[in-house]
Amino acid sequence: MTRIATVLLILAGLGGAPLTREPAAAPPPQCEAPASAQPFIPALADSGRIYRGALRADGREFWYFRKVSDDPRQEDYRIYVTTRAASGWSEPRRVDLGGEFSDLYPAISADGRRLVFASYRRAPGDTSATPNASLWYAERNGDGWGPARYIAPASEPGHYHSQVTVAANEDIYFRRTTPDWSRTVELLAPVAGDGYGAARPVDDAARFTGSVPGHYVWGARPGHDGSYMLLEVSATDSAGRRGPADLWFSSGNGAGLWTEPQPLGAGVNTAGAETFPAVSADGCRLIFTRDFSGFHHVSLAAAMAVPRD
Repeated sequence: MTRIATVLLILAGLGGAPLTREPAAAPPPQCEAPASAQPFIPALADSGRIYRGALRADGREFWYFRKVSDDPRQEDYRIYVTTRAASGWSEPRRVDLGGEFSDLYPAISADGRRLVFASYRRAPGDTSATPNASLWYAERNGDGWGPARYIAPASEPGHYHSQVTVAANEDIYFRRTTPDWSRTVELLAPVAGDGYGAARPVDDAARFTGSVPGHYVWGARPGHDGSYMLLEVSATDSAGRRGPADLWFSSGNGAGLWTEPQPLGAGVNTAGAETFPAVSADGCRLIFTRDFSGFHHVSLAAAMAVPRD
């Protein structure tokens, strides 16, 4: 089993303020996303090979990564992009970031000029026998991309960096897992000059670990405006074995209080695995991966409009 499948979205608990029942955030206006989960760009489906994807802010590009090796033990991924035109979405094309490296978790800036990603390429000064996935970025250069640049202040040598996203203010969110795969934390690296500063823990994210009895919380990530958290949650059996992940949410009041987590509605969750949630910049559309085989999308407001006790 690959590291992504094994260590998906683990988040270590650090405690925090109690969870409460506050109302969900107001839905964005004029959202045209479907009211129930539907396939998104079905032509991209590929059994067991499809991983996290996200829209550029203007909705004209969809970035994702997929597995290119048939060996389940091999961490070999590439980044792809498809572009939307009047006639629909283009054939996906592989993104050339310089060399044959395993690149994953693409996150594009709002203006489309910078791509942040994780990569197994060897970082400067890394002398380990097998490099782990660290953080990099590249700047758009005409129709291509400039050289990949290592994000040293936010990367920890030997650790696994994943789940990269770019916030509206260009800060980056990501997760870091220790070399022994025993602990993962949610981090934020702020923009600093032309690069990024040192990473710090994400406020409020860690408190959700252990918050759902009979379930395991793999991770939590602030939503597009910080008013809610999206969680990946698996039911556990009497032996502690974890089932397939589902997508849950919690709403906040801006003062450190959060609703009790509950599953997203609108057909998001199934008996299979729902992972890699990503929300469009306007908060309209939730995109996620189902069974690592294809993308689905749904109105975020519809998915969060579930009955409360």
